[in-house]
Amino acid sequence: MKTLLLTLLVFVCACQLAFTQHPFYDEINREVISSNFNGACYDGKNMLIYGAGGLIIRSEDEEQNWMRVNLNDSLYFTDIVYTDNRFIGLCARNSAIISQDGGKTWQLKKLGENLRFQRLLLRNDTLFALSNEGIFMMNPNLEIIRKLNFEAASNCLSMTLLGDEIAMLTNDASLLLLNMRTRKQSGAALSSFVQDTIDNKQIAPIMSDGISKIYILYAADLYVFDTKSYTGSKVGSFFYKNGMATYNNGAVYHLASNTPTKGEIYDIYCQKYAVSDNSIAHIKSPGLDRYLTELIFRNIQFLTPNIVIATGASSFAYISYDGGKKWRTISKFYNFGSFSYVQAINSKQIRCIDDNGLFTHSDDGGATWLPQRNFSEKYMYKSQTKFWKDAKNGFYYKIPDHLTDTNVIITNDGGETTRMIYWDDGTGNENWATYVIAYENDYVFITSKCRSKNSDCWSVVLRVNDSFYVKRRVPIRDWQIIYATNISGIIYALGYDRTESDSLMSVFSSSDGGKEWEKNFSFAVEKSVFSPELKINTADNLIFMSFSYWPPNTNNSYVTCYKIDPIKKTAKKNLSPITSGTTTPFFNIGSRFYTSIRPWGLSRPFELDMLYTEDINADSIIWHNIERKRYSTPIISNFESDSLFVFRAMDTSATIPLTYLGRAKKPATSVDEPFTEKAASAMYISSPRPNPSRSETSMRLYWNASLNIEEAEFTAYNVLGMIKSQPSDFRFTVQNAYSGELTWNTSGKSAGAYFVRFRIGENSTFVPIIVE
Repeated sequence: MKTLLLTLLVFVCACQLAFTQHPFYDEINREVISSNFNGACYDGKNMLIYGAGGLIIRSEDEEQNWMRVNLNDSLYFTDIVYTDNRFIGLCARNSAIISQDGGKTWQLKKLGENLRFQRLLLRNDTLFALSNEGIFMMNPNLEIIRKLNFEAASNCLSMTLLGDEIAMLTNDASLLLLNMRTRKQSGAALSSFVQDTIDNKQIAPIMSDGISKIYILYAADLYVFDTKSYTGSKVGSFFYKNGMATYNNGAVYHLASNTPTKGEIYDIYCQKYAVSDNSIAHIKSPGLDRYLTELIFRNIQFLTPNIVIATGASSFAYISYDGGKKWRTISKFYNFGSFSYVQAINSKQIRCIDDNGLFTHSDDGGATWLPQRNFSEKYMYKSQTKFWKDAKNGFYYKIPDHLTDTNVIITNDGGETTRMIYWDDGTGNENWATYVIAYENDYVFITSKCRSKNSDCWSVVLRVNDSFYVKRRVPIRDWQIIYATNISGIIYALGYDRTESDSLMSVFSSSDGGKEWEKNFSFAVEKSVFSPELKINTADNLIFMSFSYWPPNTNNSYVTCYKIDPIKKTAKKNLSPITSGTTTPFFNIGSRFYTSIRPWGLSRPFELDMLYTEDINADSIIWHNIERKRYSTPIISNFESDSLFVFRAMDTSATIPLTYLGRAKKPATSVDEPFTEKAASAMYISSPRPNPSRSETSMRLYWNASLNIEEAEFTAYNVLGMIKSQPSDFRFTVQNAYSGELTWNTSGKSAGAYFVRFRIGENSTFVPIIVE
């Protein structure tokens, strides 16, 4: 913050500065969509999966559908159990949560001010809570029955119950035994029977048979400690060491992921150690619902004698209904750090592509996520372009190592399955800068290349269908196009005309999908010794270009931003030069525009300095510096609209970065229509509200983003097909690139049945409305 305050002193009067609170979080509703799942719980009907970031997903129909339970994202749930007709959970700090309606609603109960909870166990309706102040034994009303104190040289990692004793494992590899009846404490060092305890991070939570034996997993080796003889020994080794284990009905079950060589797929590997004959067998059946990468298991537990759930990092979970033989993915969101492309198609359908070519999709607004079924790691790295055109069609393109290598992964079913192809686009592929946009039902690729900085430059425009058949190829000499966008059916491109000075940038346009082009206008930019670093995006029909440059004869770099109006043919600085690193792309939520400043030497990405303005069109823009308090500056991936987006942020009270799904808050009068499959079609009208209508009625409109909404027509007919409306009867507000809200003024209309038609070109749809 201090660095930003000093650098902002160089702002000239064209860019004033003010200070305020953090409006970004005030303008959005946010939900955690990726964190760490810590476990699961089941009451015979309702299944819960829970973890960090206040994240709970719930199913009451045998996990066919999952619903998110929105709780405070600063909560970190360690364990949830079911007893006395209620779910009871512990939070890592001070509190517990209680639900008496199957997990639909929760009450937060404060248990102390400085308590830190590690585990919660249940036996015979008695709760055992391991904390930094001892072990609390409580009834289902969370009333303390007894507090048990113990002495440990270091913190406890886990706890298990057996007979009259509580066993605890500390992070200095010691085993503690506390007798609940006599309150006597005893202990043993794992080094007395475990072969190697150098890396304590490889020690998994301890388990017990509930009577006298404690099982300890260290890397891939399983050890048993007998509390009667006070001796321990190794009983066997599992195949993989990066797993988790649990005890159930005379056996220890171990679940891990393999470590494939390049070109192979990941799989999960489930083994069973039978106590009766001291044998280890591989029990998982061949095949897997999803092939995932980097499976980091955090918990595995039996909810019933046959239902077992394994949970892990990055919000994924597996379920088995036959004791570990067959597994199916419940929910998964890959490590967000590799998600460089996230596209919100609409409020429910969200599509992602990571840097390894893995496609992930959500069709329930982010409650659950599924990766493609046929992922193969033989196609990785050197990613050039990732893009989703619509809910079904997307691709991942890379520069091939050799001209015959596969260079495109395509999906035509929303990321459920993909296929790899070699695509000869006629440009030579290598070392080309590529940009792609959606135009009507096709992709438009624009690639550019220069042999030197200021000369011998050209671009190639390709119009490509969903199968990557090139329908049209247009070469453009002397133009180096670096960005393109579709605004109301016209393609506007930003770049350099290399017949002009390199201190000029030009705006080009095409109204026929890239066949014919014209140069609209040029504008001056700062001179730079090195090629400037550019971040460009479109918001509210304006092009914003963050421009990081190195002036001649200086040792510093500067950053500024240009606001380009391609329709009015104007370009203007809207951020005076700052001595700094770079800015992030500009984005807007409603009427507010945001950007973030990255100072030089920044090592922690969540400490970006964020600015916003209330009036982007003012002659003298007032920029507000946002003070970081509870939440860090958001790191936003692919901000495509002001209604739905994905971002990363640090909640200081949770101490871990979380991935959020953000939705702009709607006005109180807006229509909130539940998502249906019809809403994903070319055009759709939601149910009018109110209906019947007396004065006016509103409805939500959806359309394919390739349609030109500016050509929309609205008409009301009676049952005889007679037009009964004027254009002035309708009030229409565009919310984003694919949806908006329509209000029809019905005052003065005769009582009866009407039909409102929504039409764009040859596409149209109707909705019936009753007027009283």
